[in-house]
Amino acid sequence: MTARYALCILLSILSLAGCAAVDIILSEESDEKTVMSISGSGEFWRSSSCRGCHSKVYSQYAESMHDKSFENPVFQAQYFNEVVPSIKDNASMAEEAKKCIACHTPVSYIKNNGYIVSKDQVNNAMAGVTCDFCHTMTGFTGKEPGNGNYISSPGDVKYGPIPTLTDHHKAYSDFFNKSEFCAVCHNATNHNGIEIKSTFTEWKQSDYAKKNIQCQDCHMNIKGYLTGGQALFESGKVGETNWIQFKDYERLYTHKFPGAHNKKQVEAAISVSISEVNVEGEDMTVTVLVDNTNVGHMMPTGSAELRLLWLELQVKLDNNSLIWVPASSNIASGEKLDIAGISASDAETIGDDIPRGARIYRTVFADTQNKQTFSSYKAAKVLYDNRLNPLEVRKETYNFKLPKHAKNKLTLIVDLKYLPYPTAFSSRLGLKSASQYSLFTAERTLHLKR
Repeated sequence: MTARYALCILLSILSLAGCAAVDIILSEESDEKTVMSISGSGEFWRSSSCRGCHSKVYSQYAESMHDKSFENPVFQAQYFNEVVPSIKDNASMAEEAKKCIACHTPVSYIKNNGYIVSKDQVNNAMAGVTCDFCHTMTGFTGKEPGNGNYISSPGDVKYGPIPTLTDHHKAYSDFFNKSEFCAVCHNATNHNGIEIKSTFTEWKQSDYAKKNIQCQDCHMNIKGYLTGGQALFESGKVGETNWIQFKDYERLYTHKFPGAHNKKQVEAAISVSISEVNVEGEDMTVTVLVDNTNVGHMMPTGSAELRLLWLELQVKLDNNSLIWVPASSNIASGEKLDIAGISASDAETIGDDIPRGARIYRTVFADTQNKQTFSSYKAAKVLYDNRLNPLEVRKETYNFKLPKHAKNKLTLIVDLKYLPYPTAFSSRLGLKSASQYSLFTAERTLHLKR
């Protein structure tokens, strides 16, 4: 009999016998072996201890960024190389650091009273956003969720979204069905009062909130997004064992939590189309629609100061040569931050990542010196924000001359591309460059009369 199998049997027997406070307490040395102690201390259980009964859910979770939120190299580089060293010169950065850790490895945050200055303080078995942390969260402090203001109640009662009396250690909590649950860590304001993570705010102000479409309806359904405006959920049992009979449920939340780090998720979220083409003599007007109606928040969102979304238009001629068509700025005065490569700061921030002249959708933060920054904790103002709104269809118009070499036909190619973070950011932190990818491509061929 394996140790894990014996553990599951023991937990089941104890729960059926009415024994209270069965907690799995982890030692720093534990690897895949479960170190267990029966106590009333209210300790957190490690995620792998859930696998014995909830193997499918655990497998989903193990693929997620929740599991990897602490080991994420981008987080570790920014936190340990920049945030932590800045604490000695700026007292407010200590609180900023606590907000980071509270959401990237919450159990460690709780165990260390919020102060993590070394990776050695974090037990790898409890790193990241663990199963038990989420399933022992009972609410949040204050008027609004955000900045890791969760209420954590570790113990042998595990809360969840299924309204049933009990099966083993589960208790129902409607909090798990609401976007506020996610908002405790997906909304954040820095020490300068700048809302640096606004996904919940964006959703709350959208028609998705008015229609009662919650975060979980998109990010925890079987597809990871709405299909025809509807969420498609898995059905079945929440667990699989030979000694506990789990009920069948029509609606089960998946636990992969796809988001900005998931290419398939971003691709499914947004689309483009060439809606209209007019040719008058040598003048061409092309109208492109960028469709964000399948998204309940702005695009990009989350760490929006890093996320880059842009639109490219090219014309392919009979000989297969491509002609680049630049976009025109919609900004009357000041820096043309809606067009890549036009602003003086773009040479330093986005460099060659995006072709000069592409329409770009982004948030630009500035520090106290009014200089653009990729460090959200330094943000003192929002210089610019032209991201796509929830449910928005953005209309982009291109005016240009018909290419001289166009003869019988030409093909318009519009491409929407995405980059998780720019090379200037990754180079500064010694990270591998992020891969950019095409989210959606649309084409239209025109036959010319010349």
